[in-house]
Amino acid sequence: MLNRFLLILLVLITQCATNKLSKEDIEAMKARFVLEYGKPPDLWPVMVGLKEEVYSIFPVPVENAVGTNVIDFAITLLRFEGDKIHYDQLIKGHPGASAGGLYSHCPVFDKEWIAYGQSRGFSLFNIKTREFVDHILYTQLGLRISGAIAIPEQPFTFLIQIERANYPESDRVLQIVRFDLKGNFEVLAELEQIGRHYGERGEPLIIRDNRIFGWHDNVFEVYDLNLKPSQHPLCSLLNNFDSKSVSLYRPNEFVIHPKNPFAILADSRPDNSSIIWLVRWEHPDPEQQIIELVEQKLSMFSDIKKLLLWNFQISPDGEWLLFEDGSEDIDNPSYIAMPIDEDEEYFLGKPKMLGKVLRKNAGPVSSAWIEEPLSYVVSDGMVLYKWELNNLRREF
Repeated sequence: MLNRFLLILLVLITQCATNKLSKEDIEAMKARFVLEYGKPPDLWPVMVGLKEEVYSIFPVPVENAVGTNVIDFAITLLRFEGDKIHYDQLIKGHPGASAGGLYSHCPVFDKEWIAYGQSRGFSLFNIKTREFVDHILYTQLGLRISGAIAIPEQPFTFLIQIERANYPESDRVLQIVRFDLKGNFEVLAELEQIGRHYGERGEPLIIRDNRIFGWHDNVFEVYDLNLKPSQHPLCSLLNNFDSKSVSLYRPNEFVIHPKNPFAILADSRPDNSSIIWLVRWEHPDPEQQIIELVEQKLSMFSDIKKLLLWNFQISPDGEWLLFEDGSEDIDNPSYIAMPIDEDEEYFLGKPKMLGKVLRKNAGPVSSAWIEEPLSYVVSDGMVLYKWELNNLRREF
């Protein structure tokens, strides 16, 4: 009887939410930040120490949680409970559920299902029923899935981005693929060589207004959902871009707001510093349709002349622009959030400093959004940092 009681007690303890960081650890990390920068960030993150290394997290359709597949060869939910994490193992032992291979996780597209590419395979997993459907899309060597986006209003249909190895640069192929949840799939459309991969970076890909946006050799392109050439004023504007002072040198990122008529375009100068453009294709003044955002409006480090910004993202609710600022520290960048309002002339408000990875000698290795409550989560491998943006003051 005693042994049974101890076993039950052990199970209950191991299932409890935990935080491997003590309150003293967290306060010391915060104090180092304030000592270095002279003031706290605009929003402290919730910081949770993990029970083991987690170098990859991904978004899931679950309140206050992110997912990972690097713990115990299983898909596991990391559920936030205050300043602790509860580990909820969903499926273990399935080959597609472990962390082997190169993963491309799809943004949240359904209330129950998640999807991801793994090298040449593509998997669908139901969080609630724990149904797992695996597919081998490609058998040829030299191919790997490098990105996937769900096609709006077309169930289990995805835009699949394929990297075709060709050292030192890799061609990028696009396919529209529909899955039937029985292990079968159909390639509905294909487009050869739209852009390239450069090392770990692929040229961005966006779906908006039932169109697919991308670029190839610095030419901005738009396609319909059958991968046929289409038109959009954003691409027409960017392809005829001509500033009196600066021209586009090497565009490396752009994001388009899902509802409001603006985009953010990040360009690289010859010295690899960043120049950021606000593109408003519906603005009545042609001279104001593409404008440079001044450095001080974006970076928290106003005394740094060489601006280094990357990883621009629009929050799932469309209310925030978030990006990384490596101007001061390229290995451990700061996270900046700017509020978005459709009634503002420039759409963007005052930048807010979220801070950075605070563990000594560490930097970010993975990140994911939580839709409810709206949060941005970063892993440094051993600590999760969760910024709850609903607690961040919006200023314009």
